[in-house]
Amino acid sequence: MPSWLRVASLVGAIAVATSSSATDAGPAQKRQPLLALAQDARDLSVAAPDVFQRAAAFGDVHALPALKQPDSVPASSRQKRISRSAVDILVRRIGPSAGAGFMETVLAAQPPDGIGAIVIESGSFRLGDVRRELEALGHAGHLEATPGGYIAHTPIFIWNGAELKITPGEILKMDNAKGAFMVNAGSLTVDHATLQGIGRGASTFRSFVLTTFGGTTTIDRSNLVSLGFDASAETAGIAFARQQFANAARPSIVQGSLFQDVAGLSLIDVNGLNILGNRFIDSPTTAIILRAARDVHIAGNIIVGDLGSHGIKVMSSSSGVTINDNLVVGGAGNGIFVTGGATSVAISNNIVALSALTGIGVDTAACVTVQQNAVINNGSKGVAMRTALHSHVRQNHLAGNGFAGLSVDDQYHGMPLEVSRNAFSENRAGLAGSGVGSVVLVGNDFDRQMPRLGVGEFAGSVGQLLAFDASRQPGEFRLAGKTVDNQPALAAFSAVDLAACAGKEE
Repeated sequence: MPSWLRVASLVGAIAVATSSSATDAGPAQKRQPLLALAQDARDLSVAAPDVFQRAAAFGDVHALPALKQPDSVPASSRQKRISRSAVDILVRRIGPSAGAGFMETVLAAQPPDGIGAIVIESGSFRLGDVRRELEALGHAGHLEATPGGYIAHTPIFIWNGAELKITPGEILKMDNAKGAFMVNAGSLTVDHATLQGIGRGASTFRSFVLTTFGGTTTIDRSNLVSLGFDASAETAGIAFARQQFANAARPSIVQGSLFQDVAGLSLIDVNGLNILGNRFIDSPTTAIILRAARDVHIAGNIIVGDLGSHGIKVMSSSSGVTINDNLVVGGAGNGIFVTGGATSVAISNNIVALSALTGIGVDTAACVTVQQNAVINNGSKGVAMRTALHSHVRQNHLAGNGFAGLSVDDQYHGMPLEVSRNAFSENRAGLAGSGVGSVVLVGNDFDRQMPRLGVGEFAGSVGQLLAFDASRQPGEFRLAGKTVDNQPALAAFSAVDLAACAGKEE
C-alpha cells in the first residue's frame, strides 16, 4: 500500500494533469485529461490493463494480477432430464421472495400464446445438448440454432441438481419479444461466451439472468449485452438473490467480463461473492448494487459511460464489503454510494471522477473507511459523510470538485470523524458541513486549496486551523460543531453489525 509521501506527490501530478494553473485554465480545459481517460475506458480497443496504466497519472489505482481460472465443477452424474412447464407456475414459485414488481412485470411480458418454459431438471447440459433434447421432444422452436448463435424464445429454468455450461465462443441470445429470461437454482457457467437480449419486449421488459435458491453462477471473461430492466432488484441484467446457503465449496464469481448496456449487477441477500476485473459501459441504472449483502469484494473494475444512476451502491444493511482499485468515471449519480445502514465498508485506492453528484457518498452507515482514493472533478462534493458513525477519511486526494472536497453533515454526538492526511486541491471549498459533530483533523494538506478552505460550520474555524497547520506542531485539531440525535436513522442498521463494528473501533 502506498505511503503518505506517494499520496502527497499526487497533488502535483494531478495539478499538472488537470490544469496549467489555477488562473489560466478554465473548467473545460481542466477536465480534458479526465475526459480522455473516460474515452479510453469505454474504447474496447484499449485493453483494461492499458486503461489502468493511463489512470495512474491521477491516482493510486492498481490493475489486478492475472485472473485465476475459476474452479471447475465435476459434471453432474445425474440422469439428464429436460421438461416444459407453464411460465406462470415457475415464476410464482419465485415471486413471494422477490421484490415488488417482479412477478407482475415478468408475467406481463409473456406472449398470450406462450409455449411454456424450458426446465433443465437434472444432469449436465451444454446448449447443443439442450437443443437436441428439445428436438427429440418436438419442441425445437424453443431454442433456435442460427449461424449467429442460439436464440431462446422462451424462459429457461435450471433446477437444483442440474447444470448448464455455455462454453467458449458460444452465443446465447434471449428474445425480449417472447419474454425470455433465465433463472438458475442449480449451476450455470458462462465461460468466454456471450449472453445478449435481442428484440423489443413488452413495455420495458428485457431479458435477464437471476441466480437464486442456492444456485451458483460463474461468469468468466464473457460478454453481457443489453440485459435487464428496472422493475425489481431481481430483473437487473445479472442478479444474485438469497444465496446465504449456496455451495460454499464453489461460490459464485463474476470476473473479467464486459457489461454493455446492462441494467446492473445486483446482489440481494448474498454472502461471499467476488466481482473482479470487469468493465461496465453505459449501464442504464446503477452498475453494481448490493442489498443486504455480506463479505463481497469489488476490485479492479472499470465503470464508465452514460450511467443512469450510481457507479457502485451499497445499501440495506450490507456488511463486510471491500471496494478497491476500481475506476469509476461519469454517471448521473454518485460514483460510490454507501447508505441504508451498511457497516464495515472499506473503500480504497479507487479513482472516482466526473460523477454528476458526489464522488464518494456515505449516508447513514457505520465503520466506513475512505482511504487513498483520488476523487476528482465531480459535479458536487468529492467525499460526503452524512450520519457516518465511527468512520474515517484518510490519505485521499480531493481535487477540482464542484462544491466541497469533503462535506460532513448530521453527525452523532460522541462519534468523532477522523479526517487525516488528505490533500485538498482547487475544490470550490475544502471543507463544508452542518451538524458536523466532532471532527478530528490530522496532517491534512490545504496548500493548493482555493478559493475557500471552509464553509458552513467549518468557516468559523478556518483561522484556527491555518494557525495550527502553520505551527507544524504534532497532534490533532479537533473541531466541535453541532450534533444531531436522529434516532430514526438508527433503525436502518442491524443492531448486531453496528455493535460489532463499533466494538472494533473502541
